[in-house]
Amino acid sequence: MVTQDSNAGGSPADLVFVVENTGNLAPYFQELKNAYVVPTLEHLHGSKIDELDCGYDCNSNMFGLVTFQSLDCTPEPVVSCLLSTAHPHKLLKAMDTIPFAGGTGDGSSYIAEGMATALHLFDDFTAFHEPNTKIRRYCVLVCNSLPYPMPSHDSSNYSDYLADQLASLMAEKGVHFSLVSPRKLTGLFRLYEAGAGVGEGQVSSSSSAVAAGKNYSTDLRHLVLLRGYQLREQQTSQLNEAKAAIADIKPTIVSSPGPANAGPGIGNKKGGGAPPGGRAGNVAVSGVTMGGGAAFKPLIVVPGSQQGASAEANSHSVAAMKDPR
Repeated sequence: MVTQDSNAGGSPADLVFVVENTGNLAPYFQELKNAYVVPTLEHLHGSKIDELDCGYDCNSNMFGLVTFQSLDCTPEPVVSCLLSTAHPHKLLKAMDTIPFAGGTGDGSSYIAEGMATALHLFDDFTAFHEPNTKIRRYCVLVCNSLPYPMPSHDSSNYSDYLADQLASLMAEKGVHFSLVSPRKLTGLFRLYEAGAGVGEGQVSSSSSAVAAGKNYSTDLRHLVLLRGYQLREQQTSQLNEAKAAIADIKPTIVSSPGPANAGPGIGNKKGGGAPPGGRAGNVAVSGVTMGGGAAFKPLIVVPGSQQGASAEANSHSVAAMKDPR
């Protein structure tokens, strides 16, 4: 699933995953991890994850894991830095320890706190590398909620910033901000665009990529917005053809015809006659008394199916019983 980009190789990479630690993400995280997190880690690390790989010097790749929660996490801290390491296998192991608790009744979380802590990690990584070393920096947000409309306050160097302001600050510092979510939330699109580092009225290259229909998601419901690297683009032509075929199928309403003037019918308030413009019993409506006096509920079938053939045969049988001719 991994593809190479022009920046890969030749220089170390700093990668920080910012993960929502609430129950909102619990049902989806393993799928997101296998489909996007692991391929991202392997791509930016430059190789498959090896348990024995633990870095080699001060210019090796560095990895960090930051988790954030929601309002109901008290007395736990709203944000935690679980790991800072040169060992990619340890990063994956640390992800398996995230409890994903709380927040299930909340559509927002402390995303700004997580992003502010990630910026702290990048500052620490810069001090770890040798001076004047060209570093590739990537931040990947994995969440299933929107940021609270309040600034960060737990960070000493990055307080009083909203989430979109922190995304813009990452762009100024040369950090490529990407986003992965199991749902396509409009607010997350805006947050991603804030990390493009362009002025108002300008169109970012990332916007062009989204508009061009770049699709890295293995599930049509997922939101996968990448910046600074690429994963393998997924083929959606077959899915689109299947959706178009389903949309072309029109249901058929099967009903038994009734006598023209046998009791009250549709549109006939006083009874004894047919509705205007047609015979009684031509149209089946759920819960409406038909010409024979019995309540009728329509059967909706797909043309050409086994149910459709059976319904058509039953219709002819009923018609023969009511009209011996």
